[in-house]
Amino acid sequence: MSETREILEQSIEDHQAAIDKAKRKLEGLETTYSRGDRFKNEDGKYLLVYVKGVTLVNLKTGHWEGNPIHVGNANSITQKKFDEICGSETYTRYWDSQRKELTK
Repeated sequence: MSETREILEQSIEDHQAAIDKAKRKLEGLETTYSRGDRFKNEDGKYLLVYVKGVTLVNLKTGHWEGNPIHVGNANSITQKKFDEICGSETYTRYWDSQRKELTK
């Protein structure tokens, strides 16, 4: 019985290692946004900021676009949360603040 238990425990460890590796790869594939990212649309350019939550600020006028949205981590905003921030508007990221590079 002990040998069977050891084989099963090893199998679980091997499978868990594979699951953990797959999760890390998936996280790398998911698009995330962070405060400091810059966006544009037909109305102008915007900065993603944290002010009582995360929102987009028009760089020319200083106006907030909508109400701030609460997120778990302002440096790893999911696409779903970003869509909440954007509402019905469409924004294109042109500066990724984490990678320090132009994106489009």
